[in-house]
Amino acid sequence: GAGSPVDPPVGSHFDSAEPTPPPRGARTWQAARVTTVQALTDPDEFAAVAEPILAADPVRSTVIATALHRARRDGAHEGDRWWVVRDGDGADAPIVGLAMHTRPGRPYVYSDTAHGREVGAAVAAELATTDLRHPITGVNGYVMAARGFADEWVRLRGGHVRAGRQDVLYRLLGPVRVPHDVPGSARVATIEDHTWLDEWGRAFIRDIGDPPDPLLSLEHPLGEGGFLVWE
Repeated sequence: GAGSPVDPPVGSHFDSAEPTPPPRGARTWQAARVTTVQALTDPDEFAAVAEPILAADPVRSTVIATALHRARRDGAHEGDRWWVVRDGDGADAPIVGLAMHTRPGRPYVYSDTAHGREVGAAVAAELATTDLRHPITGVNGYVMAARGFADEWVRLRGGHVRAGRQDVLYRLLGPVRVPHDVPGSARVATIEDHTWLDEWGRAFIRDIGDPPDPLLSLEHPLGEGGFLVWE
């Protein structure tokens, strides 16, 4: 069906420093422009603050919302990090951005439409003060937020930035037409399909130019009926 593009995310890839041991705990960092960044390691604590923002903007925040659901269901990995970014000081200041680092070396940054660069730069500056388990090799997120992170990270740690793949999210303008007379039928994938689904998933990541994700696992979604196979 026809659709109109929603603000597209962009992946910006760049070189970075060598890894050191992972951060622990939660703390607050304040940028010179009075942008307050709260860093958390507990997804439930992050959810308590972030869920109203995610619910109010479900389309643009779908990546973080999905990762948060998975982390709360399956448990967080060591070194996972979540950020809440406010425009001002104090708990009453408005939230203008969220971010997460749940995939080794590649944070994801979300912001409102007015504070992208500031949010990205503030998250990069806070992350740059921590000990890292893996080098930061790229960033994903909406264009201005991802660019703000990349530019600030390179300013602080060195390296260079190159634009990566841009994914466009479309909003459908009308009802979806259901196809008819398509040969075959759908069935719920089972654990017996794990091998070839895993191969397809990793091949897809490779073909779109993303680096391998060592944390990729299909066991939970397969166990919950999260995949359909058309045969």
